[in-house]
Amino acid sequence: MAIFDHTNTDLQCIPIMQQLREATADAHAAIENTPIMQSLLHGNLSRPHYISLLQRLHAFHKPLENKVDHYLHGSDLYLIWSVRHKSVWLEEDIHFFKQKTISSFSFNCLPNILSIPDLMGCIYVLEGATLGALVIRKLLIEHYGYESNSGGRYYTAYGTATQNFWKQTSELINTTVTAEHDKKACVCSAQKTFLMYSNAMTSYDF
Repeated sequence: MAIFDHTNTDLQCIPIMQQLREATADAHAAIENTPIMQSLLHGNLSRPHYISLLQRLHAFHKPLENKVDHYLHGSDLYLIWSVRHKSVWLEEDIHFFKQKTISSFSFNCLPNILSIPDLMGCIYVLEGATLGALVIRKLLIEHYGYESNSGGRYYTAYGTATQNFWKQTSELINTTVTAEHDKKACVCSAQKTFLMYSNAMTSYDF
Protein backbone atom coordinates (compact mmCIF):
# COMPACT_ATOMS: atom_id res chain seq x y z
CA MET A 1 0.00 0.00 0.00
CA ALA A 2 1.35 3.39 -0.92
CA ILE A 3 2.01 5.50 2.16
CA PHE A 4 0.00 8.50 1.00
CA ASP A 5 -2.79 6.68 -0.85
CA HIS A 6 -6.19 7.76 0.47
CA THR A 7 -8.17 6.81 -2.64
CA ASN A 8 -9.10 3.28 -1.66
CA THR A 9 -12.86 3.21 -1.04
CA ASP A 10 -12.50 -0.22 0.57
CA LEU A 11 -11.26 1.58 3.69
CA GLN A 12 -14.84 2.40 4.62
CA CYS A 13 -15.97 0.69 7.82
CA ILE A 14 -12.46 -0.65 8.54
CA PRO A 15 -11.55 0.06 12.21
CA ILE A 16 -9.32 3.10 12.55
CA MET A 17 -6.50 1.24 14.32
CA GLN A 18 -6.31 -1.23 11.44
CA GLN A 19 -6.26 1.62 8.95
CA LEU A 20 -3.45 3.30 10.86
CA ARG A 21 -1.37 0.11 11.00
CA GLU A 22 -1.77 -0.56 7.30
CA ALA A 23 -1.21 3.05 6.21
CA THR A 24 2.03 3.39 8.18
CA ALA A 25 3.43 -0.12 7.65
CA ASP A 26 5.79 0.86 4.83
CA ALA A 27 7.11 3.88 6.72
CA HIS A 28 7.60 1.78 9.84
CA ALA A 29 9.61 -0.83 7.91
CA ALA A 30 11.69 1.88 6.23
CA ILE A 31 12.67 3.36 9.59
CA GLU A 32 13.69 -0.05 10.92
CA ASN A 33 15.98 -0.47 7.90
CA THR A 34 17.81 2.85 8.22
CA PRO A 35 21.56 2.51 8.82
CA ILE A 36 21.35 4.08 12.28
CA MET A 37 18.65 1.66 13.46
CA GLN A 38 20.33 -1.36 11.91
CA SER A 39 23.58 -0.43 13.62
CA LEU A 40 21.78 0.01 16.92
CA LEU A 41 19.97 -3.31 16.61
CA HIS A 42 23.14 -5.20 15.69
CA GLY A 43 25.10 -3.88 18.64
CA ASN A 44 27.74 -1.84 16.82
CA LEU A 45 26.55 1.73 17.35
CA SER A 46 29.21 3.98 18.89
CA ARG A 47 28.40 6.08 21.95
CA PRO A 48 28.68 9.41 20.05
CA HIS A 49 26.26 8.10 17.42
CA TYR A 50 23.88 6.87 20.12
CA ILE A 51 23.96 10.29 21.78
CA SER A 52 23.24 11.92 18.43
CA LEU A 53 20.32 9.54 17.96
CA LEU A 54 18.90 10.59 21.33
CA GLN A 55 19.26 14.24 20.36
CA ARG A 56 17.47 13.68 17.08
CA LEU A 57 14.67 11.83 18.84
CA HIS A 58 14.35 14.77 21.21
CA ALA A 59 14.11 17.13 18.23
CA PHE A 60 11.28 14.91 16.96
CA HIS A 61 9.35 14.52 20.21
CA LYS A 62 9.66 17.92 21.87
CA PRO A 63 8.01 20.14 19.21
CA LEU A 64 5.20 17.63 18.72
CA GLU A 65 4.60 17.43 22.45
CA ASN A 66 4.40 21.22 22.52
CA LYS A 67 1.79 21.15 19.76
CA VAL A 68 -0.25 18.53 21.58
CA ASP A 69 0.05 20.46 24.85
CA HIS A 70 -1.21 23.61 23.15
CA TYR A 71 -4.17 21.84 21.56
CA LEU A 72 -5.20 20.03 24.75
CA HIS A 73 -4.60 22.90 27.18
CA GLY A 74 -7.47 23.09 29.63
CA SER A 75 -9.16 19.89 28.45
CA ASP A 76 -9.76 16.63 30.30
CA LEU A 77 -7.54 14.81 27.80
CA TYR A 78 -4.56 16.87 28.91
CA LEU A 79 -4.47 14.98 32.21
CA ILE A 80 -4.11 11.73 30.28
CA TRP A 81 -1.50 13.15 27.92
CA SER A 82 0.64 15.06 30.45
CA VAL A 83 2.24 11.88 31.85
CA ARG A 84 3.22 10.67 28.38
CA HIS A 85 5.95 13.18 27.46
CA LYS A 86 8.93 11.33 25.98
CA SER A 87 11.21 14.38 25.71
CA VAL A 88 11.72 14.25 29.49
CA TRP A 89 13.08 10.71 29.19
CA LEU A 90 15.39 11.76 26.37
CA GLU A 91 16.67 14.73 28.35
CA GLU A 92 17.47 12.39 31.23
CA ASP A 93 19.48 10.14 28.89
CA ILE A 94 21.28 13.03 27.20
CA HIS A 95 22.23 14.52 30.56
CA PHE A 96 23.54 11.13 31.68
CA PHE A 97 26.11 11.35 28.90
CA LYS A 98 27.06 14.82 30.16
CA GLN A 99 25.99 16.66 27.03
CA LYS A 100 25.67 20.43 27.37
CA THR A 101 23.30 20.64 24.40
CA ILE A 102 20.01 18.74 24.48
CA SER A 103 19.59 19.02 20.72
CA SER A 104 20.73 21.30 17.93
CA PHE A 105 18.54 19.58 15.35
CA SER A 106 15.25 20.88 14.00
CA PHE A 107 12.72 19.57 11.51
CA ASN A 108 10.42 21.73 9.44
CA CYS A 109 7.67 19.28 8.49
CA LEU A 110 5.65 19.43 11.72
CA PRO A 111 2.12 18.11 11.19
CA ASN A 112 -0.69 20.51 12.02
CA ILE A 113 -2.91 19.64 14.96
CA LEU A 114 -6.17 21.44 14.28
CA SER A 115 -8.69 18.74 15.18
CA ILE A 116 -9.18 15.60 17.25
CA PRO A 117 -8.40 13.33 14.26
CA ASP A 118 -5.16 15.27 13.68
CA LEU A 119 -4.33 14.83 17.35
CA MET A 120 -5.05 11.10 17.39
CA GLY A 121 -2.95 10.44 14.30
CA CYS A 122 0.00 12.18 15.91
CA ILE A 123 -0.46 10.41 19.24
CA TYR A 124 -0.70 7.07 17.44
CA VAL A 125 2.89 7.50 16.26
CA LEU A 126 4.27 9.02 19.46
CA GLU A 127 2.77 6.31 21.65
CA GLY A 128 3.40 3.49 19.18
CA ALA A 129 7.11 4.16 19.49
CA THR A 130 7.00 2.79 23.04
CA LEU A 131 6.17 -0.71 21.77
CA GLY A 132 9.31 -0.95 19.67
CA ALA A 133 11.28 0.61 22.51
CA LEU A 134 10.73 -2.48 24.66
CA VAL A 135 12.46 -4.66 22.08
CA ILE A 136 15.33 -2.21 21.69
CA ARG A 137 15.71 -1.91 25.48
CA LYS A 138 16.76 -5.55 25.76
CA LEU A 139 19.41 -5.02 23.10
CA LEU A 140 20.66 -1.84 24.77
CA ILE A 141 21.23 -3.71 28.00
CA GLU A 142 22.78 -6.73 26.29
CA HIS A 143 25.10 -4.91 23.87
CA TYR A 144 25.74 -1.55 25.51
CA GLY A 145 24.81 -1.79 29.18
CA TYR A 146 22.41 1.17 28.91
CA GLU A 147 19.93 0.61 31.72
CA SER A 148 16.98 2.85 32.57
CA ASN A 149 19.14 4.99 34.86
CA SER A 150 22.25 4.91 32.66
CA GLY A 151 21.34 6.17 29.21
CA GLY A 152 18.38 3.90 28.42
CA ARG A 153 15.44 5.73 30.00
CA TYR A 154 13.74 6.55 26.67
CA TYR A 155 13.79 2.94 25.54
CA THR A 156 12.44 1.76 28.88
CA ALA A 157 9.20 3.60 28.01
CA TYR A 158 6.53 2.87 30.62
CA GLY A 159 8.24 -0.31 31.76
CA THR A 160 5.87 -3.14 32.63
CA ALA A 161 2.91 -0.76 32.13
CA THR A 162 3.74 -0.10 28.46
CA GLN A 163 1.19 -2.53 27.06
CA ASN A 164 -1.52 -1.08 29.31
CA PHE A 165 -0.68 2.45 28.17
CA TRP A 166 -0.91 1.31 24.55
CA LYS A 167 -4.27 -0.34 25.21
CA GLN A 168 -5.55 2.96 26.64
CA THR A 169 -4.25 4.80 23.58
CA SER A 170 -5.91 2.34 21.20
CA GLU A 171 -9.22 2.60 23.02
CA LEU A 172 -9.04 6.39 22.99
CA ILE A 173 -8.41 6.50 19.23
CA ASN A 174 -11.13 3.95 18.53
CA THR A 175 -13.74 5.87 20.52
CA THR A 176 -12.89 9.37 19.28
CA VAL A 177 -12.28 8.68 15.58
CA THR A 178 -15.36 6.98 14.13
CA ALA A 179 -16.64 8.99 11.16
CA GLU A 180 -15.07 8.09 7.82
CA HIS A 181 -13.86 11.63 7.07
CA ASP A 182 -12.28 11.75 10.54
CA LYS A 183 -10.54 8.43 9.91
CA LYS A 184 -9.00 9.81 6.72
CA ALA A 185 -7.77 12.90 8.57
CA CYS A 186 -6.36 10.74 11.36
CA VAL A 187 -4.49 8.51 8.92
CA CYS A 188 -3.10 11.54 7.10
CA SER A 189 -1.86 13.01 10.38
CA ALA A 190 -0.19 9.73 11.35
CA GLN A 191 1.56 9.54 7.98
CA LYS A 192 2.82 13.10 8.28
CA THR A 193 4.08 12.38 11.78
CA PHE A 194 5.82 9.23 10.56
CA LEU A 195 7.41 11.27 7.78
CA MET A 196 8.88 13.63 10.35
CA TYR A 197 10.18 10.66 12.35
CA SER A 198 11.65 9.16 9.19
CA ASN A 199 13.41 12.45 8.42
CA ALA A 200 14.98 12.34 11.86
CA MET A 201 16.39 8.90 11.07
CA THR A 202 17.24 9.12 7.39
CA SER A 203 18.90 12.56 7.50
CA TYR A 204 21.42 11.07 9.90
CA ASP A 205 25.07 11.56 8.90
CA PHE A 206 26.21 8.00 9.53
